[in-house]
Amino acid sequence: MKLLYILPLLVSLTGCATLQSPEFVSKPPPLAVMPVQPVWAIEGIDKTTTDGEVSKRWLAFRVQALGYIKELQTTLEPYTKAIQ
Repeated sequence: MKLLYILPLLVSLTGCATLQSPEFVSKPPPLAVMPVQPVWAIEGIDKTTTDGEVSKRWLAFRVQALGYIKELQTTLEPYTKAIQ
């Protein structure tokens, strides 16, 4: 009776031993095309720029910077690992 239990076990173990393990090939990751930096809204602010214009430019710069950060995150996402 024990032979009926041992025989299938031996057959299954022998079958696993004949499989070849996969070969892993190391390849460099593809190059990421980085987004071009925008012309920042705050460029060109000088002493003659009015306070209202400076405020508008800084707010526009904030919107530009957040958009550029989002583009960078999207571009680099395949190459990063999330921290949990």
